[in-house]
Amino acid sequence: MKRARTILLIIVLSAVTAGITASTSLRGLNNLYLTTSTRVTINGVSRLLTLADISPYRNFATSPTQPTVNAGRPLYTSVTLTWVTIGGVPYTYDAPSGLPWTSTLVYDDQGQ
Repeated sequence: MKRARTILLIIVLSAVTAGITASTSLRGLNNLYLTTSTRVTINGVSRLLTLADISPYRNFATSPTQPTVNAGRPLYTSVTLTWVTIGGVPYTYDAPSGLPWTSTLVYDDQGQ
């Protein structure tokens, strides 16, 4: 019976830890994405695509004294895996989704 209580305690602590981690992501603490345009050519057919690429900015501070910076371009909080057919071949890429991040003041990830 004591072993069962110990296992149950471990499961409960794991669930609490997962819940705390999930609530952090629900509050919008995440990396931001910027857009990059590129021309993709497959089988002689080319198309200009706007891809999402992870930016060097975050919408949360990594230290209490970290100052904000101006990104100077629109940043997005989420991406969607999108596919398109180019030259008869399916091509998948990450596209920015949703509205741009509303604030121009963000935090530099400082190479982290």
